[in-house]
Amino acid sequence: MLSHKHIIKIVTFLFSEKFIFGFIWLSIIYMTIFSLATKQWHPIPALLLLSVFSVVPTFLHKHYYRYISKSISLVSILIIYAAIFLGEIFNFYEIFWWWDIFLHGSSAIVFALIALGVVKTFKSEKIVQTKPLVMSIFVFSFAFSLGALWEIVEFSIDTFFGTNMQLHSLLDTMTDLIVDAIGALIVAFVGYRYLKSNKKDLIYRLYKIIEKKIG
Repeated sequence: MLSHKHIIKIVTFLFSEKFIFGFIWLSIIYMTIFSLATKQWHPIPALLLLSVFSVVPTFLHKHYYRYISKSISLVSILIIYAAIFLGEIFNFYEIFWWWDIFLHGSSAIVFALIALGVVKTFKSEKIVQTKPLVMSIFVFSFAFSLGALWEIVEFSIDTFFGTNMQLHSLLDTMTDLIVDAIGALIVAFVGYRYLKSNKKDLIYRLYKIIEKKIG
């Protein structure tokens, strides 16, 4: 039977950058070989996109580590994998009705946390001094804008590669934007409470605990 220490080591390894990158690239290589061997060409564009997008969060963390933690970077990679590899290649968008909603909600929260990290850094370094409400509006606007930008990316991919990321539906697009807005609003509200609170406030203490865990 595994000890508590061994379980912690296994879980830590499974959520490590080394394992996640290794798993994703093994998936890409395997699926590419399988597609070429069976002459199924439709996954190739998605695999190329995944190859490019999967390295973007790590690149941003490396150059902007003050704003984007390693945990946020890894979560972003997993969301990209879930969207392109599972969602597009394995049709999770059609198998699970909630898959697209889940991904948009998760990505909106991640984008908002990045914006909040920027706000916190600017505030601590006295680059920007403004009211918490203005900063929370920036957090919401930043996250929602990236969510809207991703809709444009999905539309472009569907148009040029014949995929179905938007499910060819105006309702799907509007639902995604609404979910983006809700996710961004949640983080903006928590950020507002955090920026206004003192060290004895519950929101402040909870945020510091989460920040320590995902830093």
